[in-house]
Amino acid sequence: MRLVKKFWNGEVSLIISYWVVGVILSFPVGFLTGFIVAFAILLIKLPESFIDPLINLGIIGWLIFISVGIWRSANKYPGRKFWAIAAKALLVIGVLSSLVQMVIDGSYLT
Repeated sequence: MRLVKKFWNGEVSLIISYWVVGVILSFPVGFLTGFIVAFAILLIKLPESFIDPLINLGIIGWLIFISVGIWRSANKYPGRKFWAIAAKALLVIGVLSSLVQMVIDGSYLT
C-alpha cells in the first residue's frame, strides 16, 4: 500500500512510473478487471449488457490512477525536461486514444 501512495504522489521515478506501472502493469490490470467483472456478473446474474460499461469504468479508474502518478512523477523528474514532457505528451495521447475508443466503439474491448 505504501508503494501505491508513493506512486500516486509522484515519488516513484519517472521510468518506473511510466514503463512499469503505466505500460507493463496495465496488461494484468486490464485482464483482472475483465475477469472480476465477468465473474461478478455470473455470480450476481446481471445481464451481459453490463459487462462493457463495468469494464470501461474499471479501465477509466486505472487510467486516472496511472495518469496522476505518471504526471506527478514527470513534474518531479530531475533529469532532462525533454523526458518529462515526452512522458506527459504520450500519456495524454494514450488516455485520449483509450477514451475515444470507448466512445466510438462503446467498449474498450472491441
